[in-house]
Amino acid sequence: MRELLQNHISTLSRLKTERSALESAIRDLKAERMAIIDKEHTLRAEMRLSSNDILEASQVSVHLANQDFPTLKAERSRVDAALLAAKGERMAIVDEEHDLRAELRLCTGILSLIRRIPPEILAEIFIYFAPVLDVDHFDARRDPFAEDPLSTGLCMTAEIPWHLGQICRSWRTVALSLRSLWSTFDIRPPPPDFSADTHIFHSYLLARTPDDFRTGQKLPLSTERTLASVANCLERSGQVSVAARIVYQDHLHSGPLFDFFAECSNRLDHLVLVGFPDLFMFYSSCAKYTQLRRLAIISTDFPNSFTFTSLPPPPLLTELTVTYMYFVDSTDPFSVPWRQLIKYHEAHCFWNDVRWASYRQLVNVTDLSLEFLSRPLNNEPHDPILLPKLRHARLALCGDQNIVHFFAMPILETLTYIHDDHEFPLTDMSITIRLPDLSSHLRILRILLTGHPDFTRSLKFSDILVASPELVELSISIPNLVVDDLVASLLPSEDKLALGSKLEMVRLTNCVFNYSDDVLEMLQFRFGSPGETVARMRSFSLTNPRPHRFRQRMLAASEGFKEEGWDIVIRYTRGGNQYSDEEDEQSD
Repeated sequence: MRELLQNHISTLSRLKTERSALESAIRDLKAERMAIIDKEHTLRAEMRLSSNDILEASQVSVHLANQDFPTLKAERSRVDAALLAAKGERMAIVDEEHDLRAELRLCTGILSLIRRIPPEILAEIFIYFAPVLDVDHFDARRDPFAEDPLSTGLCMTAEIPWHLGQICRSWRTVALSLRSLWSTFDIRPPPPDFSADTHIFHSYLLARTPDDFRTGQKLPLSTERTLASVANCLERSGQVSVAARIVYQDHLHSGPLFDFFAECSNRLDHLVLVGFPDLFMFYSSCAKYTQLRRLAIISTDFPNSFTFTSLPPPPLLTELTVTYMYFVDSTDPFSVPWRQLIKYHEAHCFWNDVRWASYRQLVNVTDLSLEFLSRPLNNEPHDPILLPKLRHARLALCGDQNIVHFFAMPILETLTYIHDDHEFPLTDMSITIRLPDLSSHLRILRILLTGHPDFTRSLKFSDILVASPELVELSISIPNLVVDDLVASLLPSEDKLALGSKLEMVRLTNCVFNYSDDVLEMLQFRFGSPGETVARMRSFSLTNPRPHRFRQRMLAASEGFKEEGWDIVIRYTRGGNQYSDEEDEQSD
């Protein structure tokens, strides 16, 4: 392969030299042809001038023309033929160069660095990008301010192994040898077919019961293909743990899939059910999932009879995510193994008086996401609910509900605090962010307010910074929030030290500041040399800051910050799109 590559390179060099020589010859021939054409024009002009003179002069011109024109015509024909031949040779060389360059690209691709990585390293890279099922869009650890899709935990498609196996032979060999790549299944309904024959066939299928298909009757073609693909991947995956997401289509399609996975239930580690109208199929085989550790039940609306039953849960279940779930029985704890859960996320769930009693059993949970978007709450706990091991929390609420004080979270590290202000708008200018009573371990605080941005708001940042001395990241998105208090808190004065001594990242969206000089002074201090008692800030961003009259000044200052290598970003939002200072300046 290397010899072929070297031959192609030398041939290309020779062809380039030949093409240059031909192009030079073509230029000379074109110049010679133009000289002949000029002579012909000169002779014709002399003939037109001599037509008005005496007969003897005209006869002389005609005699001269009869002698010169045949010679010039023959010379031009010779030059035209040589020019045509040279152009033909040049086109042949260009075509040959094109073909050689195409082959050279193929050879270069085969011999590129990525193709020469040892199989062991390539396998580690493949494992790092192995498919994952990330269906939890309200993850307590998720960064709602992140712009990088990978940092938000977007799921990686389960088709990755198939794509890797189509690159080249070595990649295919490595992909087929890694069992963990073939153990993730993302089963979605096939695209609809609206043909008349398909409609008649499906009508025939709907007239039959799922039991008909479990007794050896013919399955729908799409189901047969899905089962065959799953069986093939399971065989390639060996005995490693299996993760599966099943998007509901109908009982004819999903019933056989459940039966199939029930046969390998001792390997199922992660199960995600999306859009199921009930859980009867899961309940019927629940006891078989002896190795199931992560379960997610995702729906888009309140289904019928979508409740937990008194059946025993999977014995190893430690992570549970539910949406639109009914928790209605006040006497039955729903067989949810609350005490063994280390991760529990819920959204849009309906509770009655057992809610707080259930939450009190989450003594081992480290990752919690709860939504309180209905008012009023049925009741409130008499005493704070102790969550001794909780490290990451996401609480979504509406209005001014004092949800945080319902819980005692002594070692909380990350808190995402979301106010939904659409249905119950906050009419007060002052917002009170109720932090946990014990916030000494809090390192990341993210606050979002969605709703009506019609009036200016204020927030006591100094109280937050005093209550959370270990805070490293502060991200806030509140429409028309005045941040003068934050700017002042991050600066030292004669009678006080700067607060937030360990703060390294600040992100503010839709904020209002009244004194640009104070903002620039704070940035100079926190990014420059703040001293031994204050950590150097690593990142600061303003998205859509107001008023816009400071834009020119902030632009000039940000140029100086960039020269210092400081990570300071200022963006303006216009029509849903974000623009940096430079782009906004150019568009004005």
